[in-house]
Amino acid sequence: MKRFFVILSALFLLCTACGIQKNNSDNDFHVSTEANFSDDVPNTTSNEVSESSLETDPLSEAIREAIVEANEGSYLPGECHGVGFKIIETFKEDDILSVYALTEYVEYGFQDNIFVNISGTNPKVFLRFHITENNNYELLFYTRLDLLTDLSEEELEELIQPLIDTGKDYLYTEQDILEIRAQADEEAAEYLRSINRTADIDVRQNHEGQLLEEIISDESLLQELFKNDELSYYPNWLGTSERIENGERYIYETAFDRERQEIIYTKLEYDTNMIVKKIVVDVQNGTITQ
Repeated sequence: MKRFFVILSALFLLCTACGIQKNNSDNDFHVSTEANFSDDVPNTTSNEVSESSLETDPLSEAIREAIVEANEGSYLPGECHGVGFKIIETFKEDDILSVYALTEYVEYGFQDNIFVNISGTNPKVFLRFHITENNNYELLFYTRLDLLTDLSEEELEELIQPLIDTGKDYLYTEQDILEIRAQADEEAAEYLRSINRTADIDVRQNHEGQLLEEIISDESLLQELFKNDELSYYPNWLGTSERIENGERYIYETAFDRERQEIIYTKLEYDTNMIVKKIVVDVQNGTITQ
């Protein structure tokens, strides 16, 4: 029991160090709607993505499907998701296969013409499959192996014990994260190819010195803007983000006229660059005009 709590505490500390933090949107990568982005997730370049390969065997496909099912809809949505995993250990008893794996789930979207990770998570998980007569894998059970699980401490201890017995209950390394992120990024790259779009796939940007909260000193005005449902679609940094609405792609742009002291929100059609909507906020008197 004592060793279990040490391991569980270490897992929690590592999750914290990697930027895994629960918030209102359940984004384990510490995603903020205020674009206060974290760079703790290691970067992968386009070359690393192109060199990675995705497994296509039935077990790999079953694990990927389980990861998607467990995470889709729980994080700030992008326009596509990517999945990666690394099997730590497996145990087979009759037609039941237990799998311990390090996983990655990422939602991607365009920000400033870069395809970035909007949100996601990278926990260790436990999966249990039934192996069918056709050698397919039916998911019976799935859970995270960290403090964000719904299981009790006793249930977690029971699940982790076989892994402890093999000596493979180690914490994952930066290289492990790079490997599974490369898998997720390859899925993002495949999506970009499917829409005939070329873009860098990267971690979210810091936007240092470009955040509205760094430019505007009126905190009450900022709070009013951040609570405005319509303005929530626009980036709260000086730049652009993209959204697909009813099958059409739009650019949401935020700019700041320093001379006139105005925040300018502009929604444009992606294909034509035609202005769909323009909202101007006068910083000095707080008025919003459309």
